[in-house]
Amino acid sequence: MKIMPESVLRALLPMLLAAWPAVLHAQQSFPLKPVRFVTGATPGTTPDILARLIGAKMSEAWGQNPW
Repeated sequence: MKIMPESVLRALLPMLLAAWPAVLHAQQSFPLKPVRFVTGATPGTTPDILARLIGAKMSEAWGQNPW
């Protein structure tokens, strides 16, 4: 049992190959804008320290400063 006729596959392949560079060019790095953490805690408390630790790891991974 054939899934698709050979003529359909031959017609689709050039279209897919022609569209591939546009797909690669359309992808942008994430995130596009700076990410900002907002915590409702005073400096030095546990939520503040955790946000700073997570922000430092995200900064390393994304190549951006989170604050």
